[in-house]
Amino acid sequence: MAMDFPSAPTNGQVFTSGGVAYTWNGYAWIGGAIPAAGADAPSDGNEYVRVNGAWRMVKQTIVPAVGNAPVDVAVPSWATMVDMYGHVFVSGADVTGLRVSYDGTTFLAGGTDYNNGGPNHVLKSPGTFNSQGATYSNYLWLTPLGDNVLVPIIFRGTMNVAKPVAGAQFAMKVFAEAYNATDEYKTQWFHGAPAVGTALRLAALRFFSSFGAGSQIHLRWL
Repeated sequence: MAMDFPSAPTNGQVFTSGGVAYTWNGYAWIGGAIPAAGADAPSDGNEYVRVNGAWRMVKQTIVPAVGNAPVDVAVPSWATMVDMYGHVFVSGADVTGLRVSYDGTTFLAGGTDYNNGGPNHVLKSPGTFNSQGATYSNYLWLTPLGDNVLVPIIFRGTMNVAKPVAGAQFAMKVFAEAYNATDEYKTQWFHGAPAVGTALRLAALRFFSSFGAGSQIHLRWL
C-alpha cells in the first residue's frame, strides 16, 4: 500500500502511518522499523527494550540494604535465562548465597534442597587446587567465604529459569573470588542446582549475605 507522505516536509518532521513513525532528514524519510511514540519506559534505573509495543526490563541493578535482610527478585514471565554478576562487601565473615522459589513466596531452604559442587583454587603459598564433589546444602553457592570488609566478593554466573519438561533440571554455573584470613584469595567455579521440585519455571530468586555498604547485584534477563 502506497503511503501519502507530506509533499513539502520540514527537517525533523515526523510522519506516522500504520503505527510506524518516519522522520524527514532533509532529503529522505527514514525509519520504518521504529514504533510510533508511546509511553516512555519506567524511570527506575533499570534497562528496558520495547518488544511488540510493550516495554520489557532486560537488566536490573539491586543495591541491598546494609545488613542481613535478603533481597527477593521476581523472575519475569518471559525469561528463560538469567545472567548474574555483582560485588558484595560483607559486614562480617560470610558467603553470598541464592535460594529459589517456584511460587514466588516459599523459598527452598531445606538442608538437602540444593546440590553444589565444583573445583576451586586457593592463592596462598604454595597454593592449592582441588575439586569439591557434589554436596547438598540449603542454598546455592554464589561465592566462597569472605571476611575482609574492604575487599569485595565478586561473582558472575548464569542459570536457566525455565525448563521444557518436569524431568529436566535447573542448573547454575558461577565464577567467584573472595578474600579471607585463612585462605587469602580463593577462586572458585561452582555448579549448583535445586535438588527438589518439578515446576517448569522459577518464580523468584532470593540473594542473601551480610551486605555491607557499596554492595551491588546486577541481573540480565534473557
